[in-house]
Amino acid sequence: MKNVEDLQDKAKRKCFIGLCPNIKSRYQLSRKAEEVVAAVNEHLQQGEFNSVSCPAPPPDILDVTPKDFEAFESRARVYKDIMEALKDGTTNLIGVYGMAHVGKTTLVKEVYRQAKQDKLFDSVTMAFVNQTPDLQKVQDQLAASLGLKLKGKDVVVRAARLRERLKKEKKVLVILDDIWKKLDLKEVGIPFGDENKGCNILLTSRDVNVLSNEMDARQIFEISVLEDKEAWDLLKKMAGDDAENPELRSTAIEVAKKSAGLPIAIATVARALRNKGLFA
Repeated sequence: MKNVEDLQDKAKRKCFIGLCPNIKSRYQLSRKAEEVVAAVNEHLQQGEFNSVSCPAPPPDILDVTPKDFEAFESRARVYKDIMEALKDGTTNLIGVYGMAHVGKTTLVKEVYRQAKQDKLFDSVTMAFVNQTPDLQKVQDQLAASLGLKLKGKDVVVRAARLRERLKKEKKVLVILDDIWKKLDLKEVGIPFGDENKGCNILLTSRDVNVLSNEMDARQIFEISVLEDKEAWDLLKKMAGDDAENPELRSTAIEVAKKSAGLPIAIATVARALRNKGLFA
């Protein structure tokens, strides 16, 4: 290709003080182009390709900031600490824990988005594990963000392919969300520790013991329930102007407290009570 480009530049030049085209260079360029076309055709015939194309970039699971991510002070502190730990690079296995529906997934989705946007890693990938992990699904989710298509159902073979792909990255972030018990990273296909020191892992779990004892996370952060003021601010945002109605305000504050500081509970109740009266 470089030779063709050089010939193309020469062919554009003219002879005799710019009055005539450079016949020799143009002839050489046409001959070289014929050779390239012939070589491509030969490869196509030998490989029996039906078509030639470049694979489309893998779809991103998070193209934009999650709508439910709120920069509450309590969340902002944890988020900042996680980002600093990832940038520091001294700890490559980080855990985040908190009770159900407290916002762990929303937070790590924002970490995913920001890490990609700031190009902190060569690649960032994420998978949702859940209570009964399906290794094939976990592998597929991780592979998708890497532009890798895993074929077959043999988990061991798939793990080997995923491992080799991840090892090509000098620095990669793998996020595994909602771990309930020990997950064998080797079975999934995640090269870790001495096998790939550039592989950073961020885990979330409801149980701090799973992160510290079973997954051996080196640095762990807690996401607690929303503070009273944060809970009230979220309810006002979701319920609209009704929450500030003098007839409803005291009751609305009690509703916020009864939601136990859980963002999903507050948001759900507030939306349901929007434009409703005191009786509701």
